Amino acid sequence: PVQAAENKPAPPKILNQHADMPYRRMGETDVHLSVIAMGGLVMNDKGESHLYAIDRGCNTIHLSRGYLGGKSLKVLGELMKTKRDKVYIMLKDDFFSDDDYKSGNLDKIDGTLRDLNTDHVDFLMFNRHRADEAANPYLREAFLKLKEKGKVRYMGLTTHGDIKNVMQAAVDSGFYDLLNPVLNQPALEMLDAQLNAARAKKIAVMGMKTMKGIDDREREKAYLKKVLAHPGVTNIVKGIDS
Repeated sequence: PVQAAENKPAPPKILNQHADMPYRRMGETDVHLSVIAMGGLVMNDKGESHLYAIDRGCNTIHLSRGYLGGKSLKVLGELMKTKRDKVYIMLKDDFFSDDDYKSGNLDKIDGTLRDLNTDHVDFLMFNRHRADEAANPYLREAFLKLKEKGKVRYMGLTTHGDIKNVMQAAVDSGFYDLLNPVLNQPALEMLDAQLNAARAKKIAVMGMKTMKGIDDREREKAYLKKVLAHPGVTNIVKGIDS
């Protein structure tokens, strides 16, 4: 019995772990994401709902410089003064242009990092809605340059246009650690093959806009359980302001 106890693997170290929050491993990394991630497009004035979520085990926040006219970034930047070590930050890349990527002019991220009161973001989320854009090698090259400087850790893709072809191209490219497609009810069925292909390649999937078209709380709960039950889905991102 003593020998068996000694050989028992240690439980994974999960960032900001809370007993009431489930977590799922991202591929073969040591990152475990909370099944509910907080979005930055919907929030209250001082980020009270985000603070509440973080204090109860949410460890993932997705945001953009453009959300709420920049207010989202400012509010979450204030929260990061005390909560940065509790969360993975997923930052959409919409403050870079294609010319920035091609020229290697990547210093624009520095201002965003300062606003977020951090020296790095965990995921740089490329916002692409065409298959050829999602698989373009210059995105990978730019990501690796930023990673080498310690400013990003993982490469992600967010998409809500031509999602089936974009997802397939992203999976086939081998570039991405995490994919963030629309996963409302029609999309969940349409993307079944792509979700399973991502899972086979150890790519995490975070669904967005999952509740679009659902206006009943009980149906929302039922669909939330359904989408999280898919073996190819890691978590979902949700805008919550209460």
